[in-house]
Amino acid sequence: MNPAVRYTELMYDRNTLHVYEGIRIVSHGRKEDAGPFVNRVVKALAIIKEKDPRRFKRVQRLRFVVKSWTAAKDAVGCYNPIFRECVVDFDKITKLHKAWQRPESLAMVIVHEATHCLLSDLFGEPVDVDFQIRVEGICYREQARFMKKLGFKISADFDETTYRQNWDRTRIERVIGGFDVISERLPPGKRRAVVDGVGRVLKAVKSKNGA
Repeated sequence: MNPAVRYTELMYDRNTLHVYEGIRIVSHGRKEDAGPFVNRVVKALAIIKEKDPRRFKRVQRLRFVVKSWTAAKDAVGCYNPIFRECVVDFDKITKLHKAWQRPESLAMVIVHEATHCLLSDLFGEPVDVDFQIRVEGICYREQARFMKKLGFKISADFDETTYRQNWDRTRIERVIGGFDVISERLPPGKRRAVVDGVGRVLKAVKSKNGA
Protein backbone atom coordinates (compact mmCIF):
# COMPACT_ATOMS: atom_id res chain seq x y z
CA MET A 1 0.00 0.00 0.00
CA ASN A 2 1.19 3.51 -0.83
CA PRO A 3 2.62 5.07 2.41
CA ALA A 4 0.50 8.21 2.00
CA VAL A 5 -2.64 6.12 1.56
CA ARG A 6 -1.71 3.97 4.56
CA TYR A 7 -1.13 7.05 6.70
CA THR A 8 -4.51 8.47 5.69
CA GLU A 9 -6.20 5.15 6.51
CA LEU A 10 -4.63 5.25 9.97
CA MET A 11 -5.83 8.83 10.49
CA TYR A 12 -9.34 7.80 9.46
CA ASP A 13 -9.23 4.94 11.96
CA ARG A 14 -8.16 7.38 14.65
CA ASN A 15 -10.77 10.01 13.77
CA THR A 16 -13.80 7.76 13.25
CA LEU A 17 -16.46 9.01 15.67
CA HIS A 18 -19.42 6.80 14.73
CA VAL A 19 -20.33 3.93 12.43
CA TYR A 20 -23.80 3.74 10.86
CA GLU A 21 -24.68 0.58 8.93
CA GLY A 22 -21.02 0.09 8.05
CA ILE A 23 -20.45 3.74 7.01
CA ARG A 24 -17.79 5.44 9.12
CA ILE A 25 -18.36 9.06 10.13
CA VAL A 26 -15.05 10.89 10.40
CA SER A 27 -13.95 14.34 11.57
CA HIS A 28 -10.34 15.49 11.37
CA GLY A 29 -10.96 18.49 13.62
CA ARG A 30 -11.45 18.71 17.38
CA LYS A 31 -13.66 15.84 18.48
CA GLU A 32 -15.48 18.03 20.99
CA ASP A 33 -16.61 20.25 18.07
CA ALA A 34 -17.82 17.37 15.89
CA GLY A 35 -21.05 16.51 17.72
CA PRO A 36 -23.42 18.54 15.49
CA PHE A 37 -21.81 17.05 12.36
CA VAL A 38 -22.09 13.47 13.59
CA ASN A 39 -25.68 13.94 14.75
CA ARG A 40 -26.78 15.44 11.44
CA VAL A 41 -25.04 12.75 9.37
CA VAL A 42 -26.71 10.02 11.43
CA LYS A 43 -30.11 11.68 10.93
CA ALA A 44 -29.44 12.09 7.21
CA LEU A 45 -28.43 8.46 6.77
CA ALA A 46 -31.48 7.32 8.75
CA ILE A 47 -33.75 9.36 6.46
CA ILE A 48 -32.24 7.78 3.35
CA LYS A 49 -32.55 4.29 4.83
CA GLU A 50 -36.19 4.79 5.82
CA LYS A 51 -37.49 6.76 2.84
CA ASP A 52 -35.43 5.30 0.00
CA PRO A 53 -33.95 1.85 0.77
CA ARG A 54 -32.81 1.37 -2.83
CA ARG A 55 -30.67 4.48 -2.80
CA PHE A 56 -29.46 3.64 0.71
CA LYS A 57 -27.90 0.46 -0.71
CA ARG A 58 -26.01 2.75 -3.08
CA VAL A 59 -24.95 4.95 -0.15
CA GLN A 60 -23.53 1.86 1.55
CA ARG A 61 -20.93 1.70 -1.21
CA LEU A 62 -19.28 4.61 0.63
CA ARG A 63 -16.71 3.77 3.29
CA PHE A 64 -16.65 7.19 4.92
CA VAL A 65 -18.60 10.40 5.38
CA VAL A 66 -15.90 12.93 6.29
CA LYS A 67 -16.09 16.43 7.77
CA SER A 68 -13.53 18.39 5.80
CA TRP A 69 -13.47 21.20 3.21
CA THR A 70 -14.14 21.43 -0.53
CA ALA A 71 -11.94 23.50 -2.84
CA ALA A 72 -14.78 24.68 -5.08
CA LYS A 73 -16.39 27.72 -3.49
CA ASP A 74 -19.92 26.73 -4.58
CA ALA A 75 -19.64 23.06 -3.48
CA VAL A 76 -20.65 21.65 -0.10
CA GLY A 77 -19.65 18.09 -0.90
CA CYS A 78 -17.43 15.99 -3.15
CA TYR A 79 -16.55 12.34 -3.77
CA ASN A 80 -13.02 10.99 -3.33
CA PRO A 81 -12.66 7.65 -5.16
CA ILE A 82 -9.32 6.80 -3.51
CA PHE A 83 -10.99 6.25 -0.14
CA ARG A 84 -14.61 5.88 -1.34
CA GLU A 85 -15.55 8.85 0.81
CA CYS A 86 -18.22 11.51 0.75
CA VAL A 87 -16.50 14.72 1.87
CA VAL A 88 -18.84 17.23 3.50
CA ASP A 89 -17.89 20.88 4.00
CA PHE A 90 -19.97 21.18 7.16
CA ASP A 91 -18.53 24.57 8.13
CA LYS A 92 -19.70 25.96 4.82
CA ILE A 93 -23.15 24.39 5.23
CA THR A 94 -23.64 26.00 8.65
CA LYS A 95 -23.32 29.42 7.00
CA LEU A 96 -25.95 28.75 4.33
CA HIS A 97 -29.71 29.41 4.29
CA LYS A 98 -31.69 27.78 7.11
CA ALA A 99 -33.07 25.18 4.67
CA TRP A 100 -29.55 23.75 4.51
CA GLN A 101 -29.63 23.12 8.27
CA ARG A 102 -32.20 20.35 7.81
CA PRO A 103 -30.87 16.76 7.78
CA GLU A 104 -32.80 16.23 4.52
CA SER A 105 -30.43 18.65 2.79
CA LEU A 106 -27.39 16.72 3.99
CA ALA A 107 -29.10 13.49 2.92
CA MET A 108 -29.41 14.99 -0.56
CA VAL A 109 -25.66 15.73 -0.63
CA ILE A 110 -24.84 12.17 0.45
CA VAL A 111 -27.13 10.69 -2.23
CA HIS A 112 -25.45 12.91 -4.84
CA GLU A 113 -21.94 11.82 -3.85
CA ALA A 114 -22.98 8.16 -3.53
CA THR A 115 -24.17 8.37 -7.14
CA HIS A 116 -20.67 9.57 -8.07
CA CYS A 117 -19.36 6.49 -6.24
CA LEU A 118 -21.62 4.16 -8.24
CA LEU A 119 -20.74 5.75 -11.58
CA SER A 120 -17.04 5.67 -10.72
CA ASP A 121 -17.32 1.94 -10.00
CA LEU A 122 -19.11 1.34 -13.30
CA PHE A 123 -17.25 3.64 -15.69
CA GLY A 124 -14.14 4.94 -13.93
CA GLU A 125 -13.31 8.54 -13.12
CA PRO A 126 -14.09 11.26 -15.71
CA VAL A 127 -11.13 12.04 -17.96
CA ASP A 128 -12.60 14.98 -19.85
CA VAL A 129 -15.08 17.77 -19.25
CA ASP A 130 -17.87 16.32 -21.39
CA PHE A 131 -17.75 13.05 -19.44
CA GLN A 132 -17.76 14.99 -16.15
CA ILE A 133 -20.77 17.06 -17.22
CA ARG A 134 -22.71 13.91 -18.11
CA VAL A 135 -21.86 12.44 -14.70
CA GLU A 136 -22.89 15.62 -12.85
CA GLY A 137 -26.15 15.69 -14.77
CA ILE A 138 -26.96 12.16 -13.62
CA CYS A 139 -26.04 12.99 -10.00
CA TYR A 140 -28.19 16.14 -9.98
CA ARG A 141 -31.17 14.26 -11.41
CA GLU A 142 -30.74 11.54 -8.80
CA GLN A 143 -30.69 14.02 -5.91
CA ALA A 144 -33.82 15.68 -7.35
CA ARG A 145 -35.62 12.31 -7.54
CA PHE A 146 -34.60 11.55 -3.96
CA MET A 147 -35.85 14.90 -2.67
CA LYS A 148 -39.13 14.38 -4.54
CA LYS A 149 -39.64 11.19 -2.51
CA LEU A 150 -39.28 13.33 0.62
CA GLY A 151 -41.86 15.83 -0.64
CA PHE A 152 -39.44 18.52 -1.81
CA LYS A 153 -39.24 19.87 -5.33
CA ILE A 154 -35.79 21.01 -6.44
CA SER A 155 -34.22 21.70 -9.81
CA ALA A 156 -32.13 19.00 -11.46
CA ASP A 157 -30.20 21.63 -13.44
CA PHE A 158 -26.63 22.65 -12.76
CA ASP A 159 -24.33 25.36 -14.09
CA GLU A 160 -22.47 23.66 -16.92
CA THR A 161 -20.38 26.79 -17.53
CA THR A 162 -18.86 26.64 -14.04
CA TYR A 163 -17.87 23.01 -14.49
CA ARG A 164 -16.25 23.71 -17.84
CA GLN A 165 -14.29 26.60 -16.37
CA ASN A 166 -13.07 24.43 -13.49
CA TRP A 167 -11.94 21.68 -15.85
CA ASP A 168 -10.20 24.16 -18.13
CA ARG A 169 -7.97 25.37 -15.28
CA THR A 170 -4.46 23.95 -15.00
CA ARG A 171 -3.58 21.68 -12.09
CA ILE A 172 -1.56 24.39 -10.32
CA GLU A 173 -4.51 26.78 -10.63
CA ARG A 174 -6.78 24.19 -8.97
CA VAL A 175 -4.30 23.82 -6.11
CA ILE A 176 -4.17 27.58 -5.67
CA GLY A 177 -7.97 27.68 -5.70
CA GLY A 178 -7.95 25.21 -2.83
CA PHE A 179 -5.51 27.37 -0.86
CA ASP A 180 -7.79 30.36 -1.45
CA VAL A 181 -10.66 28.49 0.19
CA ILE A 182 -8.49 27.50 3.16
CA SER A 183 -7.08 30.99 3.62
CA GLU A 184 -10.58 32.49 3.90
CA ARG A 185 -11.06 30.51 7.13
CA LEU A 186 -7.84 31.62 8.78
CA PRO A 187 -7.14 34.66 10.99
CA PRO A 188 -5.91 37.70 8.99
CA GLY A 189 -2.23 37.19 9.90
CA LYS A 190 -2.13 33.54 8.89
CA ARG A 191 -4.27 34.29 5.83
CA ARG A 192 -1.65 36.77 4.62
CA ALA A 193 1.07 34.16 5.06
CA VAL A 194 -0.86 31.61 2.99
CA VAL A 195 -1.56 34.13 0.23
CA ASP A 196 2.11 35.18 0.13
CA GLY A 197 3.25 31.56 0.03
CA VAL A 198 0.92 30.69 -2.84
CA GLY A 199 2.10 33.80 -4.68
CA ARG A 200 5.72 32.64 -4.41
CA VAL A 201 4.80 29.19 -5.71
CA LEU A 202 2.90 30.63 -8.65
CA LYS A 203 5.79 32.98 -9.48
CA ALA A 204 8.27 30.09 -9.41
CA VAL A 205 6.06 27.93 -11.66
CA LYS A 206 5.62 30.75 -14.18
CA SER A 207 9.38 31.39 -14.15
CA LYS A 208 10.11 27.70 -14.75
CA ASN A 209 7.67 27.58 -17.65
CA GLY A 210 9.10 30.75 -19.14
CA ALA A 211 5.86 32.68 -18.68
